Amino acid sequence: MHSLSGIVFTLGFLFGVTANAATLPQILERFDFAGTWAAQCEHPAAPDNIIRRVEANSAGEVSLVERFGEGYEPNRYAVIGARQGKHGLLTVNVELDGIRQALTIKRSHGRLRTMRNRRADGKLLVQNGVVETTRQPTPWLSRCDDKT
Repeated sequence: MHSLSGIVFTLGFLFGVTANAATLPQILERFDFAGTWAAQCEHPAAPDNIIRRVEANSAGEVSLVERFGEGYEPNRYAVIGARQGKHGLLTVNVELDGIRQALTIKRSHGRLRTMRNRRADGKLLVQNGVVETTRQPTPWLSRCDDKT
């Protein structure tokens, strides 16, 4: 007679799923990605102070919203996957207006920074922490309280 854990292990091996596979919210929680982030939490959203909010709803769907201040529509990304890498890196797969992108986020000393953003068509938007169109570095973001 087989044990239940042996059957679960065998099924997991055959189908590429394990009992310990983390859900998207769990992966993001381990990286401490949820919450509100900004370069300057004490200032309002502006083109030079983007405010990023990451949250999961009760169904486990995760959204990432970036606000740029008055006169700008926020970017509302659906987070569709994530994978934590080595050396404080997280790759987040998102979709914005039907376009899929892969963001590589670096975590260091409690702050976050977008190091790479590549669209599904291969176009690089950010490379090595520099925005391709403006040649400006991406900012380091600190966690803000939830009043931002």
